[in-house]
Amino acid sequence: MARDILSDPEKTALVAAVKNVEQRSSAEVVIAFRGCSGRYLDADLIAGSLLAFLTLWFQLFTPWEFSLPVILGSPVLAGALGALLSSLSPAVRRLLTSSASRRERVRLGALAAFHDMRVSETRERTGVLVYVSLLERAAAVVPDTGVRRQVPREAWDTAARAIETAAAGASPALPVAETVRGLGGVLAPALPRREDDVNELPDEVGR
Repeated sequence: MARDILSDPEKTALVAAVKNVEQRSSAEVVIAFRGCSGRYLDADLIAGSLLAFLTLWFQLFTPWEFSLPVILGSPVLAGALGALLSSLSPAVRRLLTSSASRRERVRLGALAAFHDMRVSETRERTGVLVYVSLLERAAAVVPDTGVRRQVPREAWDTAARAIETAAAGASPALPVAETVRGLGGVLAPALPRREDDVNELPDEVGR
């Protein structure tokens, strides 16, 4: 299960949401929470470069005098500090990256998780991955082919957007759990639960 990212009550709520959907339909829902969906070295480089430039600018234009070693070395140290601070601050990384690049990272992370967590290996291809990435405050909902074929597109898109909206907050776990429950009403009419239904994928939250 995901550790550190989620509290025990949050994990419990998410698992309960999965069970609720699977009791009402033949779909297999998997939830994955990630701290982030990329390394964001580009944001760290920008932060380091900005702090290095500001440090050099201050040394050159302030009335105080600095020795040549200090002038040369301070921007390097400031740049390293800026990159470190960026790597520790999701807010800074969000500030220094575009929403489009963050969405693309989440999309790619979701596709990789869909494969790695074997969501596509259910017997009727009815797996659904709900992928949430905290740094980006974003989610991606990836349905398998059986879901795409059977569930009306408009109803599915509305349910997926609700989950994405729930993931946009600073503490998304409980809102996501509530909106995942809503998938049951969308999936059950198109994918009713079979009498011989078995739980094919883990209910625990992946990380």
